[in-house]
Amino acid sequence: MKLLIVAATELEISPLLQWLYKNWEPQRRAGSFKQGQLELHCLITGVGSMHTAHALGQELLLNPPDLAINLGVAGALNPDLVLGQLYHVRAEILGDLGAEEKDGRLLDLFDLGLLEPSNPPYINKRLYNPQADESEFLPLATGLTVNKAHGSAHSIEQIRAKYPEADLESMEGAAFFFACLQAKQPFVALRSISNYVEPRNRAGWQMEKALDSLFEGAKSLLESLSK
Repeated sequence: MKLLIVAATELEISPLLQWLYKNWEPQRRAGSFKQGQLELHCLITGVGSMHTAHALGQELLLNPPDLAINLGVAGALNPDLVLGQLYHVRAEILGDLGAEEKDGRLLDLFDLGLLEPSNPPYINKRLYNPQADESEFLPLATGLTVNKAHGSAHSIEQIRAKYPEADLESMEGAAFFFACLQAKQPFVALRSISNYVEPRNRAGWQMEKALDSLFEGAKSLLESLSK
């Protein structure tokens, strides 16, 4: 079975890479490992949708895996989410692609009539992982993908009003979903919560806790696939 780990930054999977080097057999291709019947490659795409789409598109074309796994940290839009908790992302929303109205409101591509709400791979304006609801190994969440992480009270209030179902915020999730859905590629997306989306306050972040839970979740997933 061929696995592909996709992360925006090496930081987000650094604990996993250290574990792989100790417990799996490194391969000739940098970032590749093998254990028994499992072959795994780690793809660091760079931050943001543009970098993710390009790097992942090339990888899926040249080295298609049996399963693609997106790992990363995220900010919590939903205040009920727990810092450091790992979530299984079932759906993604395009959070800031569109036009701004005079009053500052966002008109997304669906509002502008540039995309139909259920034009594949979209379903009711969302990108869904068709396998996510079949899994119960982690709590489910809906992601919002943005180019600029929200950091002011006004913009946060606006985006929550626009997309009240969005639980967490990242800069790559929708690109990963879109590429996999278009390629008919089975996938899983896991995000741990490093901070709440609030007026920017790095002092309140719990990055180490988020990275630890991300590693433990990824390790558990790989160990379950090796059985």
